[in-house]
Amino acid sequence: MKSVNPCLLPADIEEILVQTAAQIVHDQDGNLVDPSVTRAGIIDAYAAVQMAETWVGQDQTWSGNEVIGCAMASGNVTIESGSDCLR
Repeated sequence: MKSVNPCLLPADIEEILVQTAAQIVHDQDGNLVDPSVTRAGIIDAYAAVQMAETWVGQDQTWSGNEVIGCAMASGNVTIESGSDCLR
């Protein structure tokens, strides 16, 4: 997943795995339960990588002295005066 989208954060990876997982968990009545409810299921690696290619994720906010590694950025990006930007 990171090889097709290096900007994925841990929360993005978890969400992609949950959204692409196959149902395995049953409720008390024997019905399948959606993985997004239980956060459990059978991982579909192929589907996860496909989704990761176009995953946009959630807006993130950083403050202080944080090092952020990402191959690309989009949207409203502001680099404050005095910030270190490496190429």
